[in-house]
Amino acid sequence: MKSFPFLTFHLSGQISYQRPNRFSVHFNHVPWFAKGFNDIAMDELEPATWPNKYDVVSLDRTGDRTNVQLRERKQPSGLTAVLASIDADGLRTMRWMFSSGDRIEYSVTRSEVDGVPLPQIEDAEIQRSLYHLVAHATLSEYRVVTDPPV
Repeated sequence: MKSFPFLTFHLSGQISYQRPNRFSVHFNHVPWFAKGFNDIAMDELEPATWPNKYDVVSLDRTGDRTNVQLRERKQPSGLTAVLASIDADGLRTMRWMFSSGDRIEYSVTRSEVDGVPLPQIEDAEIQRSLYHLVAHATLSEYRVVTDPPV
């Protein structure tokens, strides 16, 4: 945490993805003040889920990246804009901006594992009125399960 109480801690856990778009993280142990955050749904980071929640405001292409601006369908929620950057391998960045001035930023660096582009490093920054925190994740020890040949 970059704000009081200036906490630093390390978490370990497992991330799983199951088709079509179930993406979640499970932490093996969280501090007492974070109870209830052992399991977190991360479906929001899967572009296939966006049509259920967002309308596309704008779309533009820069090189191999597509930049998308989204607006939440449920109004008013306090969420003013969602910006995402996608390339052929998937989501690269996502930013949520709120009318309060709060923001959440996420980025991912991918590398190939068994021919599949998978997250290697993920970073997040959450700036809220009461707290400011950053998170860094290094992902390893992948187990890729593929469908058997038809």
